[in-house]
Amino acid sequence: MVLIVDPNGLSRMVGASADDSAISGDDSPEQASASHDEMVTMLVFRGGSSTLKAVPLSLVTRLENIDASTIEWQGGRLVVQYRGSLMPLVACDEELRIKREGTQPLVVFSDGDLTLGLAVDQIVDIVEDKLDIELVADRTDLVGSAVIRGRATEVVNLAHYLPMVAEPWMKSGSRSKKGQTKSILLVDGSAFFRNSQAPVLKASGYRVITAANAAEAIEVLSSGTLVDVLVTDLDLPDRSGLDLIEAMRHSPRFADLPVIGLIVKNGPDQVSRARTLGIEELVAKMDRRGLLTALSELQLPLEKAA
Repeated sequence: MVLIVDPNGLSRMVGASADDSAISGDDSPEQASASHDEMVTMLVFRGGSSTLKAVPLSLVTRLENIDASTIEWQGGRLVVQYRGSLMPLVACDEELRIKREGTQPLVVFSDGDLTLGLAVDQIVDIVEDKLDIELVADRTDLVGSAVIRGRATEVVNLAHYLPMVAEPWMKSGSRSKKGQTKSILLVDGSAFFRNSQAPVLKASGYRVITAANAAEAIEVLSSGTLVDVLVTDLDLPDRSGLDLIEAMRHSPRFADLPVIGLIVKNGPDQVSRARTLGIEELVAKMDRRGLLTALSELQLPLEKAA
């Protein structure tokens, strides 16, 4: 018998939503921290040592226990046949050795055509707690350390793992063809969010420029940098994202620039103003699939315009 866990279903059962996973309020672009009032649903697991690790559940697609004998070595990397295609595997830390016999637990992350299996030693729990990063890590595989349910826990930075497998998987895809790369300006006050989303967008074939607030976004736009799409949180640390878009619309250069707004709560006044400003889509902040879908729907008019 194999236990199949649907983390998104469990999240809904405990009352979590995409809103719970939006981490905001960091004091600087360099330090990722969460609001002390923000509750986040986290998947807790162990790596190659006794240290606990965690990742926001909203980033997880599935939890799997696979037969380790099905893991193969192809093209210089470990892969496993998963749902009709090859899925690359990476270890969650340097101390973990991916098993070649028995059962190997995996945390699966998926975005568009890219699916990644993060090999772990043990799935521990799904918990809801405040995510307050107390120690920022020097290592690129970690956001930092936090106390989760009374235990010191390392918060995993998925931005470290995606580039390991994304580029080889995308080289043969049509999105990587010369002249078809679209540039996205991603504006968000949370370094955690930017570091989580930028690699996903890059893996999906986009060139990504990031900004931590409206002032940085205006600086990028004013510099002459090519931007095809603006993706911005509507709640920025220095001013409203709607105010940023309104200021941008007054410029002839950006009057027709496609905009996707990222939201935590969808209020009627916000929706009304978004329509007035010509925002193409409002997407829940941690809805990765919704964001990629909204971006893909912009591809056809963008390609026609080119």
